[in-house]
Amino acid sequence: MSSVGKWVYVSEEKECGICGHTTHTHTCLVCGDICCDDCWNGRTSTCDKCISKAWWRDL
Repeated sequence: MSSVGKWVYVSEEKECGICGHTTHTHTCLVCGDICCDDCWNGRTSTCDKCISKAWWRDL
């Protein structure tokens, strides 16, 4: 059976680009880094190091 043309979304575990943990990750909207929940700021959708660049989202 061919699965060409179909894809299944899998919540991949990747290595955090900041702390190095391999876990469910997010992609920073500012720098594109992959970061884990511990290094992620959900309010700004950025990693911890880019929060200052996304301050405008809090206005």
